Amino acid sequence: LSRGLGDVYKRQAPYLAEHGLPLILDFHNFTSPELFAGWEAGNVKRAAQAAEDLALLAPEAELGLARSAFSERALRRVGCRRTAVVPVLADYSRVTATPDPRVAAELRARRAEGGSDILFVGRIVPSKAQHELVKALWTYRRLYDPQARLHLVGGTSSYEYSRSLYGFVEDLGLAAAVRITGEVSDAALAAYFAAADVFLSLSVHEGFGVPLVEAMTAGVPIVARAAGAVGQTVGHAALLLEASDPAYVAAALHRVCTDDVLRRALVAEGHRRAAELQGDGVGRQFVDAIAEVVG
Repeated sequence: LSRGLGDVYKRQAPYLAEHGLPLILDFHNFTSPELFAGWEAGNVKRAAQAAEDLALLAPEAELGLARSAFSERALRRVGCRRTAVVPVLADYSRVTATPDPRVAAELRARRAEGGSDILFVGRIVPSKAQHELVKALWTYRRLYDPQARLHLVGGTSSYEYSRSLYGFVEDLGLAAAVRITGEVSDAALAAYFAAADVFLSLSVHEGFGVPLVEAMTAGVPIVARAAGAVGQTVGHAALLLEASDPAYVAAALHRVCTDDVLRRALVAEGHRRAAELQGDGVGRQFVDAIAEVVG
């Protein structure tokens, strides 16, 4: 069945392009094939197929809806003639809902031992660079906070990378300090955000960054590599980094975790920026962009 569905999917883009149907692309971006290279050939192939489909459909589209200016440029590069930038339509209230009591209790018990809680939410794949987060934690614990912990929340679509990440954590002696949760419920996610001292992202490719908006909504200050659309998503609500050198990242983490003035400023700006990226206003942008084409 899955193989049959895959064949149907492969025929969708050529069918749409060949039949000249009115087409609006809702483009959330995708991970480039080279970012999977060396891990899974299947993921490289799927990403390459996505690139081919985009190049086939973009010139035929009446409109390309992008989630950021970064993604809009990707659409224009492959020939999309008319584009609009509209943030992701998402319900961010889940991160401020009632936390899972069991997960919250576990996190409180660990926090009672001392140390900061560093959070990242996203798929475990090479482009999200969880291995760089582990390096940063190792350095941060040795330079500033020996009891610090890292929580990696999210499923995986890269088995080989995920397996290597577990091994890397073990080799560095961080098994007790790094929690790799897999996919979690909304209530558990709320518990992780409620317990976090800082949200750290060293991803090398982001077409928008929903977890960044979740962090801002939850009032968690952000330290992030300025890659892809990260800067466009967070605005001034994050400490943006131009490199992922572990000592550099550790110093940024230390500053955000210990400078109360900076923390308050980042949290306040995060709430303001998150409000711009959600709610009825975003829905209206989405409808208005489509109405200009179909009206």
